[in-house]
Amino acid sequence: NDEAVLQPEAFLSYTWEDGTWLGAGLFTNLELTGFSGRADEFTETDWIVEGATPAGGGFVSLGIAAYTYPDAAADATAEAWLAWEKEEMFLMPRLELWYDFLEADGFYARGRFAHERELAARWRVRVEAGLGAMDRDYAAYTSGAGAPGFSECAGNVQLIWTASAESEISLSVLGSTLLQGTARAAVADPDLFWFALTWAVAL
Repeated sequence: NDEAVLQPEAFLSYTWEDGTWLGAGLFTNLELTGFSGRADEFTETDWIVEGATPAGGGFVSLGIAAYTYPDAAADATAEAWLAWEKEEMFLMPRLELWYDFLEADGFYARGRFAHERELAARWRVRVEAGLGAMDRDYAAYTSGAGAPGFSECAGNVQLIWTASAESEISLSVLGSTLLQGTARAAVADPDLFWFALTWAVAL
């Protein structure tokens, strides 16, 4: 839609000596231009609880998220997910399995590889590419059509500047494309391309 949004997010976590951590967070979406008729309004609020522990040479994480859409036609829903990732590799893998247990009653799986490289003092770049797959119920919920199988391919390039020990600023270029013909025909924008400017602060 070629419009900008602001997405404030906060996350509070506690980490144990072995690297295990547990946290809870809040994600919101604030429309800035009113492309859907709701300028300067929060159109989405998500509540998240997640934890992770070392396992299998990497980290296994388990989480649950509740998605709400204030004053919108979309119904609130919720998902649980299980993921494994390993960061200490040239191509850092991550595997995810999601289950929407309210609206879709369906599963979504995704795998991705990432690579991160230092460019200069305080500067680094991160590249990610992933492939997703859905069952029939999840595909019907997200697009109203589509068969089970591979659903989308997505990737991003992120330039990161470490401003201080507690703060980072990044510029990302992201894109995704739907793979299934029936799903592509059912949605208005099967191919997406967008930019993100992020400021992250650890307190």
